[in-house]
Amino acid sequence: SDQTAEISVTIFPRLYRQIQQTLEKNKVYYCYGKIEKSNYNQELQLLAEECVRATDLEASTAKVCYLKITKENEKAEILNELKDVLKQFHGQTKVVLYYENNAQKIMLGSEFSVTESPVSQEQLGLLLGTGNVVFR
Repeated sequence: SDQTAEISVTIFPRLYRQIQQTLEKNKVYYCYGKIEKSNYNQELQLLAEECVRATDLEASTAKVCYLKITKENEKAEILNELKDVLKQFHGQTKVVLYYENNAQKIMLGSEFSVTESPVSQEQLGLLLGTGNVVFR
C-alpha cells in the first residue's frame, strides 16, 4: 500500500520473448505475478507472469476481440490451441467467437478475456488467419 516505493521486476526469457518488441524506456507497464524476497539482497521483487503497457491496457478495456471460426478452423485441435493462446495473453478484452458455418456468436467468459497487443493479435492471426481476428 506504500505508493512511493520501488520494486524490482524480474522478467524471465519466455515472457521477454513475447513482449520485447513492445518494451520502451520511460513508459508505464502493468505487470502481475508473484512477490517474493530476492535471494540476492532479501528485498521484495515481482516475478512477472505478464506485462502490458498501461496505455494498451487502458485502450483495451472498452474493446471486444472478435474471432471468426471458419469451417476449416472448427477442429478440436485448433480450438484447444486457441484456448491456450487466450490463456497465455489473458487480459481485460472480452472475446466473441463467430462460427462462420452456422452464424452462431458466443461470448466467452472472463477467464478467456485477452490483452490487445501486437503480439497477441499476431499469435491469434497465425492460428485463425489474420483476417479472422478483429479488435473493436
